[in-house]
Amino acid sequence: MNATAFAPAHVTGFFEICRTSSPETTGSRGAGLCLSLGATASVERSDHTEVMVNGRPGGEVTATALRLLTPEPLRAHVTLDLPVSQGLGMSAAGTLASTLAAASLLGLSRERAVAAAHVAEVRCSTGLGDVLAAARGGIEVRLSPGLTGEIIGVPGGGEVVVAVVGPPLPTVQVVTDDRQGQHISWVGRRCVEDMLRRPTLDNLFFLSRRFAEETGLLQPAVGTAVEAAAEHGRVSMCMLGNAVFAMGDTPALQEALAGHGDVYTCRVAQRGARLIGH
Repeated sequence: MNATAFAPAHVTGFFEICRTSSPETTGSRGAGLCLSLGATASVERSDHTEVMVNGRPGGEVTATALRLLTPEPLRAHVTLDLPVSQGLGMSAAGTLASTLAAASLLGLSRERAVAAAHVAEVRCSTGLGDVLAAARGGIEVRLSPGLTGEIIGVPGGGEVVVAVVGPPLPTVQVVTDDRQGQHISWVGRRCVEDMLRRPTLDNLFFLSRRFAEETGLLQPAVGTAVEAAAEHGRVSMCMLGNAVFAMGDTPALQEALAGHGDVYTCRVAQRGARLIGH
């Protein structure tokens, strides 16, 4: 017997790091959007906890989350639609899909599944707000951090073009650097304040690009891709990764970005993480 769940990928446009003494209340403020591509996880009982990601052993964060959720050993088979460590929230998606499936299998609550995934991401320094955004779906502004943080929706939807233009950029390298983190948070705080004054999709892209430039996170290859796509719609850097996300004239964006890296086309996912086949 097994259970299966899907969690959308999540792109963060800008963020403020919010650390507390507890992983439950640690997280981020910021804004982003969920994608129709993401992670599917099938979970079954086993004699030891094991995670397979795209057919290979891995998934340290997912294994951590499953152990936080239950002492019962489980095996998770996770399929990722997008690359990891590219600002697409794939660690969060794979982990959340796994804990949701595990919770269904064991008769546990959705709230416990989300909490286990979020705490595992924080403890492993692989994310701060992606789990909570992916659980909700849509386009969002995270007003306060952690499991009980307030999230508001932003109207909008449509096709999204994602291009991965450089090597992976592990989140841990940024979120654990105190000096860099302080500057990022200062810029991110201003972006959140400006977003709340005009909570629109256009403003999310505008502030995301400003955030990438003012924080110094915008890598040369990403900047070149952004400029190439800018005349065809809205575009900015995925946080944190060597990737861009764009919305506008989809065929033109695909063509403009094709020479810069691997291109994926999907839609804004209006629904959050959920069980499959239920």
